[in-house]
Amino acid sequence: MTENTEINILKRIINEQGKEIAVLKDENARLKNSEEQYSHLFDNTPAAITLATIKGKLLTANRTMTKMTGYTLEELKKSNMQDLYENPGDRKTIIEMLKKEGSLINTPMRLKRKDGSVYNGLLTLSRIHQSGKEDLLQCICLDISELDKIESEKKILQERLEQSRKLDSMAVLAGGVAHQFNNALAAIVGNIELLEMTAKPVNVYARYIKPVKETAYRMADLTDQLLDYARGTDFKPKNFSISDFLKETLPLLKQSMKPGITIHTDLPEKMSFIDGDYSKLQMALSAILSNSSEAISEAGNIWITAKEITFTTQDIKKMPDIEEGKYIELSIRDDGKGMDKKTSSRVFEPFFSTKFYGSGLGMSAVYGIIKKHEGTIMLESAANRGTCIKIYLKPVEKEAETAGASNRPLSKGTGNVLLVEDEQVVMDVNQAILEKLGFTVLKAKTGQEAINIAESFKGDIDLTLLDALLPDMDGAAVYSQLSEKRPGIRVIVCSGFSADGPAQSIIDAGAWGFIQKPFSFNALSEKIREALKN
Repeated sequence: MTENTEINILKRIINEQGKEIAVLKDENARLKNSEEQYSHLFDNTPAAITLATIKGKLLTANRTMTKMTGYTLEELKKSNMQDLYENPGDRKTIIEMLKKEGSLINTPMRLKRKDGSVYNGLLTLSRIHQSGKEDLLQCICLDISELDKIESEKKILQERLEQSRKLDSMAVLAGGVAHQFNNALAAIVGNIELLEMTAKPVNVYARYIKPVKETAYRMADLTDQLLDYARGTDFKPKNFSISDFLKETLPLLKQSMKPGITIHTDLPEKMSFIDGDYSKLQMALSAILSNSSEAISEAGNIWITAKEITFTTQDIKKMPDIEEGKYIELSIRDDGKGMDKKTSSRVFEPFFSTKFYGSGLGMSAVYGIIKKHEGTIMLESAANRGTCIKIYLKPVEKEAETAGASNRPLSKGTGNVLLVEDEQVVMDVNQAILEKLGFTVLKAKTGQEAINIAESFKGDIDLTLLDALLPDMDGAAVYSQLSEKRPGIRVIVCSGFSADGPAQSIIDAGAWGFIQKPFSFNALSEKIREALKN
């Protein structure tokens, strides 16, 4: 073999070794890259992954595990895995189950962090058998605390939605009941006033008429409050005394409270008036008393006081929501369970509730009602020491608005009035009232009858009293055809609902005005006078 031949063989060997080295380098690079990818995937997966012995000694864990528990990897390796369970005995139970099943999938478990806080974990475990060595336990854990929180919030929202639907149904029912009551009261009030006109002051029966009439108007106020409830968000202010408000409202609310609760009141005879929504404040008071009642286990007390106070510049430094000046203070205090500082600080948050809160309005809704009145509500409470709620409302200078008939002299007239009313008893009393006022009455019990009269009657129809709800036609459709048959006809819409109920579409279409049942003789007289004054 020549020297050149040997050199060529050596070169070939070196080249082949070089290629093998290059291949090895590439393999090492790919292996290193694969290890880095695996390590990145291992450490950044949302689940905690551990490998430990059956006895509980940790061999390895990913970074998610350290974040989830609060321990470093070194601390985990020095501890026993059973220390990570809220109940250390649960790990032994898991080992026993693995002996039978071989693996466990999505097993819920209460686990514990380094700081002692507890969280809900979802464990997937498998047992790894090693020949001649202790078996290993591979565990994948998901922290489902946030999922549980979302599910809990979803459940609360669902309950609120169901409660809202229930309240909507109750509101519709309340509106219907109020409408029927107002129709009945229209007949009662009308007949009482007709009786009042015929009974002489010396008549022995005259002294019984006034209390019946006052009771009827009080019932009308109650049905009006039902309509306010059914109407929902409308704000309907009037002037009244908080003291009188409490005296009228508390007897109604006491009926739904526990028999062992005693309500103590300290209310002045006379107070300045506030400008507020009577019905909304009743709802707020009902919610507060319901919560107080629920906070009292069996027997207990609720103290309600009202007084006028003045806040000085010095006072408002401690009360940032209050302005300097005069206020009406309403205080409701109970000797129930009370709340700790953390709970009481969240009472006015939407959707927040405690176990003893009632099923009516939440305190966030109460807060909204008081804010709508430009008022302030404050709460003081301590665990096992009861709760005190104070409401501050600004007084007004106006006199209280009185319900019922006006003392203005009756406005009589002449002419033809088309009376459209499907309730016979209401039809009869309204006919009598109109005739007392000097009008000739054209009667119609349905929308079609009214249209036929408007078309066939030869004389003038000076005014129409149109019931908003008729058995055969929509009130707006009746008004449209009446206007077509009698251009410029003046129509007063009557309804047991308020003006923003079924009557609203007729008013929007151009009806002259509205009067709510039950109405007094004088109220109708005044409304007709205004309609016909031109």
